[in-house]
Amino acid sequence: MTILYITGFILAAAGIIIALNITPKQIAFDFMKFLGRDKLLAERMKIAKGEKKEPKLQALITDINYSLEITGSAGKFKFVCIASTILAFAASVLCLVIGQYFVLPVMVAIIAMIPYLFAKAQLSTYKKNVSLELETALSIVTTSYISKEDIITAIEESLPYTHHPIAEVFKRFIGRTRLINSSIKMAIRQMRQEIDDDIFHEWCDVLLECQENIGMKYTLQPIVAKYTDERIVNAELEAELAAEKSSFLMMIFLVLVNFPLLYFLNRDWFQVLVDTTQGKIVIAIVALVCFLTTLRMRKLTQPVKFKS
Repeated sequence: MTILYITGFILAAAGIIIALNITPKQIAFDFMKFLGRDKLLAERMKIAKGEKKEPKLQALITDINYSLEITGSAGKFKFVCIASTILAFAASVLCLVIGQYFVLPVMVAIIAMIPYLFAKAQLSTYKKNVSLELETALSIVTTSYISKEDIITAIEESLPYTHHPIAEVFKRFIGRTRLINSSIKMAIRQMRQEIDDDIFHEWCDVLLECQENIGMKYTLQPIVAKYTDERIVNAELEAELAAEKSSFLMMIFLVLVNFPLLYFLNRDWFQVLVDTTQGKIVIAIVALVCFLTTLRMRKLTQPVKFKS
């Protein structure tokens, strides 16, 4: 009967999500609205003006949705969500059948993280590609701007060598500068907000200062060079951490493989582990520790980024 209840709940929840077309962005928006209903409009105005940063949770989900759309992975994300729901249901039934009630919430939590980890991986790949594209585009623009002292011409000349998504940002900048009574400073500020990259933000800030003091143009090249430094550091860091990652994964494998080995080495100990309440709690703790340490390892081995 318990299994039927769980099956009905999961199918009903999945049906509601699919029928209402609920997205992570909508969930985040509703959540932030619930936390601050009266201040929502005021805070959105401050964020738009650059006076206040967007909340981390909302910014993360906004970035994830944007990266999924820009990389064409929105369909894959929905598929991953559906697959994780089915997998969570299967894992719940299995845990109930074998009597591992303490492991059930841990397994569901692990499976529920799969869509999040998939989206984070897509976002990381997208940001890496943007950084590589910015390194090339800003290098061309900066070289041209230093020689001609005209940012509009410099960006126009870089367009044939600039690719998606930077090319679209530059084209919108050119479009804004063509308007009557347009302001180059305002166009630069708007361009700055379109790309979430600290080095690019620093480059735009110095570019704004160049509109008042053209002598500042020589400080643009060292800023662009940070992309090369960042890429070199990440390559060296990845090589150094490769062995550490392998060691960690080997330790996780050895911990997990001990369970089937115990079945063959000492059947009585195995029965105590899987049949007693204390043993089931130990299994749940081991699963939780493996999960949390894996997330921690992933966080500590992320590529480094310049922070302004």
